[in-house]
Amino acid sequence: MSKTDAINSTKNSDNGYKETINICMIGPRGAGKTSLLATMYKMVQQNLGGKLRFEPLNKEAFMILNDKYINLQKMVDKPAYTRVVNDEEGTKEIQEYSFGLDLVGKGGKRKKITLVKFFDTPGAMTEKMSEELEKRIQESQIIINAIDTGVMMKADILNAEKFNGYARVKRLLEDNAFIDAKNKLVLFTLIKAETWITDRDNKKHVAADIGYLSKKFEQQCQCLTDLFPESASRLGIFCPVETLGCVEFSMITKNDEGNELVHYKRVFGKNFSPRHVQLPLYYAICFTLSEWCKNKGFFARLFSKAFGDYHGVLKVLEEMDAEVIQSIDNATVTPGLYGNRDLLKVNK
Repeated sequence: MSKTDAINSTKNSDNGYKETINICMIGPRGAGKTSLLATMYKMVQQNLGGKLRFEPLNKEAFMILNDKYINLQKMVDKPAYTRVVNDEEGTKEIQEYSFGLDLVGKGGKRKKITLVKFFDTPGAMTEKMSEELEKRIQESQIIINAIDTGVMMKADILNAEKFNGYARVKRLLEDNAFIDAKNKLVLFTLIKAETWITDRDNKKHVAADIGYLSKKFEQQCQCLTDLFPESASRLGIFCPVETLGCVEFSMITKNDEGNELVHYKRVFGKNFSPRHVQLPLYYAICFTLSEWCKNKGFFARLFSKAFGDYHGVLKVLEEMDAEVIQSIDNATVTPGLYGNRDLLKVNK
């Protein structure tokens, strides 16, 4: 059995979960979507409390994500990192990773809450607006749009648009099947944003860099943020992350073939230490738990309360909300929210 077959072996199985939430990851080729998923998973595992478990349901999927995380650690041993814009490397076909989201009760007893499926899609599908990708987006409640921060910040507008494809993403998200659907979360995750959110002694410089980053996102992605009015049943979140934590964007050049090269350099004295990467997945899990609570009917809710499931999920939501607030307080960047913020909340 191939790795792809092993990953997809849980595709038609609910693994005992009564509810499923789909998360579709989109973005350009080489942006690092699979690396982001591996790093998010590792960081969330390290930060989740003992009352919640978020684990792969497939050993092969776990090994692939773990190997990806280890390779990231090895990559930063190099003093410099160069990538060809829109190169052919990366995911070749849609990969599906299934995770179980469980509530842990007294004595370690688990209650299965939701099956979470990640669709890791090839960047070429975003560029070609494939029907298969459109179908995955329509059936997903959460979208993670990976954006290459270095290209967004330093390339000219045309090349930034060509690489990150804001207009293509807009077309995918403004499709009626997506817009008209109830309750959607879109996470605009800015990958490799170290240069603009790194810690520095001079707080004025930090504030200036953060302001510049936010301004660039607002300018280049307004076509996306306009899709999220407060009255809509959808929420968009601008969420920069430090995928590696020890590199900074250096410059963009062109090779002999005229292809753009994105350069990152290792920061002296810093080790591999992703930061804020757990925030996108925190938001995704908060949204998932909120939807689980809201989808309970009156009698089902009473039954769940009586046996502690509903109350337990509410308690975890409160704790996760506190974790998110603490993480944001410790971060140099506060995520921006666009649209209906109530989608992350639930009435008690």
